[in-house]
Amino acid sequence: MKKIIIFILFLSTILTLTGCKATEGNVTPGLSDSAYAAEAEVQQLRAEIDDVGFWNSLDRSTDMIKTSLQTGRDISVGFRLATSEGETILLEDTYLFHLAYINDVWRSLTASQIEYIVATSEQVTQTMDSGQTVEVTGVIMKWTEYVGIDSTPHIISAADIDADGKWDFAAEGKFYFTDSATTSIPGTENSYGAIGIIEVVPTDVITLNSSIEPTLSSMAKLALQD
Repeated sequence: MKKIIIFILFLSTILTLTGCKATEGNVTPGLSDSAYAAEAEVQQLRAEIDDVGFWNSLDRSTDMIKTSLQTGRDISVGFRLATSEGETILLEDTYLFHLAYINDVWRSLTASQIEYIVATSEQVTQTMDSGQTVEVTGVIMKWTEYVGIDSTPHIISAADIDADGKWDFAAEGKFYFTDSATTSIPGTENSYGAIGIIEVVPTDVITLNSSIEPTLSSMAKLALQD
């Protein structure tokens, strides 16, 4: 029932706000109400799910995502999670969205929607219902970057391989979670798995660090450099 409610809320938000001039610094009442309602849904889940490790790891990941967001791109995010019994949960492309506007309230709304979807996903709820704990161990974000005067589309990926709230790698192509040595990108392996890539063109995987601005455009520029 809650999934239905949040889905209706999300559709209502988009349909309402596409007709509003919700630009940077212009927070409409509809946007504020939707962000507040989405946060209230997540707070209710926090009261129901007593797993500090889960919420801390998810908060780090969504804080990282919302900091990176920019408008005009089709974006998807996926998560790798580990259970207390050592099993892996993969939520590939669990949330797909497009932001026509951006401001702090939009960022907050998007983060709340992502957290709700992850926390109420079937694999996560079934695992928690069995008495196990769950923790985010990796994040992949993919988006379409439009480049040049002809706005040529390029698929870009960024990955946080240890869910520490910092992007580790970026590349042109589609990242995915893998535990196979034959498909993993060297240097992306850890105790939870690794990252593979479906390349759009022959590409180099860029290692990101704290000196690089973690926005979509900045990471795309690095990934697309010759």
